[in-house]
Amino acid sequence: MIRLLLITATCMLFSINAGFSEEKKKTALGSAGPFTIDSQGNGGNCLGCQWIAIQGILPPNAGELFKQFVRTQGLEEHSIQVILHSNGGSLLGGVRLGRAIRSQGSDTQVGKSVKQGYFHALEKGQCLSACAYAFLGGVTRFAEAGEIGIHQFYTNEFFRNPDGKVFTPKDFSSQQALNGLLLSYVTEMGAKPDLVIKASSVGPDDMLLLNEQQLTEFSVTFIANEYQQWNLEAYGTGLISYSRTKDRASQMTLMCSSFNKGTLLITKKVDDAKEYLSFLNRIQKFSWFGQTILLSEISIRTSGNVIYISVPLNEKRLEAMRTNKKQALFIHHSDEPHVNWYIIQEEVNFENFTKNFRLVRKNCL
Repeated sequence: MIRLLLITATCMLFSINAGFSEEKKKTALGSAGPFTIDSQGNGGNCLGCQWIAIQGILPPNAGELFKQFVRTQGLEEHSIQVILHSNGGSLLGGVRLGRAIRSQGSDTQVGKSVKQGYFHALEKGQCLSACAYAFLGGVTRFAEAGEIGIHQFYTNEFFRNPDGKVFTPKDFSSQQALNGLLLSYVTEMGAKPDLVIKASSVGPDDMLLLNEQQLTEFSVTFIANEYQQWNLEAYGTGLISYSRTKDRASQMTLMCSSFNKGTLLITKKVDDAKEYLSFLNRIQKFSWFGQTILLSEISIRTSGNVIYISVPLNEKRLEAMRTNKKQALFIHHSDEPHVNWYIIQEEVNFENFTKNFRLVRKNCL
């Protein structure tokens, strides 16, 4: 019985839309146009200088079209960023596209890709309704206030006869299953289920554009490699302090011992730890919070798909961490001006750092 209900719910998704009515489309973004996927860029040679632009009304097979595009472009091994600009479309299409984006390991951002000469530039865009669910597929998700819009999903019959009694008891059961499927998907993507609840409170012919607080509260925007505040933990006979990224792929741990009054251990999950280690060992010096550190001063090892970098701390390096809070954690140092290879790009959260490090030093292992 439950299986039959889920099949019915899935079939209903093909005919359920999540976007403005035809009248309101004209006042939101103008004509969203046909669904398009294209590889574009601004002509630069940098991280983020190329992207996949997805624009227009999402069809039910948007996810498969994305996968097909990635294959034909030879991008299977590349987690290239996806830029979204859409009024909505098929709810099933939005969910499938989100899953395909997550499977690719791509980040998402809202923006309208426009041609400028031989290249493209990004202008402010919007990602509404079904597009909002596709957006959640990004590993890291960037959006500004007013760019993400949510509301109830609906059938075309609603706009043909909004006051008519068109729902049967079976329809209501299927709608409950749809809500369950959406809640499961949203949770799986790392957003808060309250997003679906909030969307259900907005009429199908209306649109709630999420403000900055709501984007954060519902975890619609999400910086996967953003470090969180420092925490204390008892370890052996002493204390350690640690800070993890939101996706738990990286961690920094402060510790000390009787023979070493301060060490920062950086752990990071990578696709190929041995290749990563080989790359690091070819670099003779690093720039770390503005301080140059020689390869011979640090310890690097691997275990499975995790790399461990141990950096001895002294007062000079501690001060560099406190005063260069916005610099990348660990970058390749080059004597050539303005040339750096970013190895570990996460920004460090310094909340509780100084207080916790004092306690760690008083309670060495």
